[in-house]
Amino acid sequence: MLISFKKSPSGAPYNLAYFPGDLAEIEDAVASDLIYQGIAEKAEAKKPSEKTEKAISHQAANAEKR
Repeated sequence: MLISFKKSPSGAPYNLAYFPGDLAEIEDAVASDLIYQGIAEKAEAKKPSEKTEKAISHQAANAEKR
């Protein structure tokens, strides 16, 4: 199940390394418990963005290559 974290589940009993706002695909039983505890909420899968950006800056693109 895809969930979005509202709180960090880093403590016992979960010991998961997620931060508030992170999305994760978690086993249904664990996800249901996290939702029940108020730590996470069910999230919907997002459509891939049509616009893709390159990870290069304009300054780097115009830099002199040696």
